[in-house]
Amino acid sequence: PSMIDIRSPITLEVLLQVPNDSLAGIDLRDATLEEADLENCDLQNANLTGANLTGAFLNRANLSAAKLIGANLATACLFAADLSTATLTDANLTRTLLIRANLENANLTSVVAQYANFRNANLSHVKLNFANLIRCNLGGATLIEGQFNRAVLMGCGMIQANATGAKFDGVELAGADLRATNFEGASLRGADLTRAELSLANLTGADLSNAILRGADFTEAILEDVDLTGAEYDSTTLWPPDFRPSDYGASTEPSRAWWKLW
Repeated sequence: PSMIDIRSPITLEVLLQVPNDSLAGIDLRDATLEEADLENCDLQNANLTGANLTGAFLNRANLSAAKLIGANLATACLFAADLSTATLTDANLTRTLLIRANLENANLTSVVAQYANFRNANLSHVKLNFANLIRCNLGGATLIEGQFNRAVLMGCGMIQANATGAKFDGVELAGADLRATNFEGASLRGADLTRAELSLANLTGADLSNAILRGADFTEAILEDVDLTGAEYDSTTLWPPDFRPSDYGASTEPSRAWWKLW
C-alpha cells in the first residue's frame, strides 16, 4: 500500500511513515511521535506501548482498546478522543488535555496525570488505582463505579462530577474541591479529606469510615445514611445545621485506620 507521513504540525518534520489503508491495530511500540498530528485517526487496537507522544495532537482520535502502556502523553491533546477499554498503565499524562474524552472501562492504574484536564470526560468503570492525579481537573466528569483506590488527588478539582458508586478507599483528597459532586453509594474509607470542599455534595449512603475530615467543609451537603464510623474531625470541620457527626460514628479522636497499616 501507499504510505502516509505522520508529521509534526509545528515543524512539519516527517516523524513516521505508515500504510495509508488503516492505522487500526498498527504496531507502533516505542515509536517517536512527539508533536505528531494524529487528529481523527483510527488507532483502535493499536499498540503504542512505550511510545513518545509528548505534545501529540490526538483530538477525536479512535484509540479504543489501544495499548499505551508506559507511553508518554505529557501535554498531548486528546479532546473528545475515544480511549474506551484502552490500557494506559504507568503512562505519563502530565498536563494532558482529555476534555470530553471517553475513557470508559480504561485501565489507567499507576498513571502520572498531574494537572491533567479530564473536564466532562467519561471515566465510568475506569481503573485509576495508585494514580498520581495531583491538581487534575475532573470537573463535570462521569466517574460512575470508577476505581481510584490509593490514588493521590490532592488539590484536584471535581466540581459537579458524578462519582456514584465509585471507590476512593485510602485516597488523598486533601484540599480538593468536591463541591456539588455526587458521591451517592461511593466508598471513601480511610480517605484523607483534610480541608476538602464538600459543600452541596451528595454523600447519601457513602462510606467514609476511618476518613480524615479535619477542616473539611460539608456545608449544605446531603449526608443521609452516611457511614462515619471511626472518622476523625475537628473544630474547623463544617457540618450542615443540626447534623451531629457523633451520631454517625465520627469523633475528634484519631483512629487507627486500616489503610494506614498498608
